[in-house]
Amino acid sequence: MRLVVVLVLALVASGCTNGGGSRTTTTSSTIPTGGPPLHFGGVVWDALSARGVERADVVIDLAQTRPCRNEGVSWASYQVATDQEGRFGLVEVPRPGSDDFAFFVHVSAPGYTENVTFVGPAEARRDLGNLTLVLQPSASVQGTAPTITVIALDDAPFPRFAVSDTNGSWRFEGARVLPTALVAATDAPFRATVRAPETVTVPLPNASGWRLEGRLVLESGAPLAADVVARAGASGTLASAGRAGENGFFVLPLDAQPAVLSIEARTSDGHYGATKVTNVTGPPALRETLVMRAQC
Repeated sequence: MRLVVVLVLALVASGCTNGGGSRTTTTSSTIPTGGPPLHFGGVVWDALSARGVERADVVIDLAQTRPCRNEGVSWASYQVATDQEGRFGLVEVPRPGSDDFAFFVHVSAPGYTENVTFVGPAEARRDLGNLTLVLQPSASVQGTAPTITVIALDDAPFPRFAVSDTNGSWRFEGARVLPTALVAATDAPFRATVRAPETVTVPLPNASGWRLEGRLVLESGAPLAADVVARAGASGTLASAGRAGENGFFVLPLDAQPAVLSIEARTSDGHYGATKVTNVTGPPALRETLVMRAQC
């Protein structure tokens, strides 16, 4: 087992990058610690075969935590490779002495999409020596659609979005190899279950649907840009998707039939969101206002 510990104590100018696209690490003090050290270990699994991934790189970053569990300035990095069965550890690391710091466990391997797992103060109270980290084989869902069509691919905690370009092309890199719902916001929504790698052709609709129009605003009343989806009330499956611009307005194309829908909106950074259940009974378009509130 190879263990590399890197402690950076020199102050580097903010916003600079090292050659080769490497990440700049900035710090101006020693690592804030509190209590006994933590021990990381576990196994890295292939999501498709449920087998261990050999020689996967596991990098444990101790970093400042930005809003919504985003990784900020890194204070220390601990690296280890998995064995033939995909196992790694135990890796001893200092316990953060402040809730402003957390661990971000980066796992990567050739042919896979990187997985990043957040380990904050609450997660650090669990057994970190028996983690299961899952890697998705690197694959894409791509295809063609009418130009400037909004397309959503279901994911947690919120769907991923793409928009077809002027040639009608669109693509989701690092998509799941397991069955996943996709919806395209054509006049009558196109829906499919996909699994990467897959190429999908979104056809021109041969029928018109209904529309749900709305606006996203902050509690102050100011408009907000964000992604929006509609989910079927009973099943929770994706029913439609749309994007609100800087003026907050959005349009969701719907099937021409009554439905109870859950409308969900999130900003690209996940900081603001809203959910509202609405009953669609028919045309003309229903208009809804969603108040976006801080989620984290």
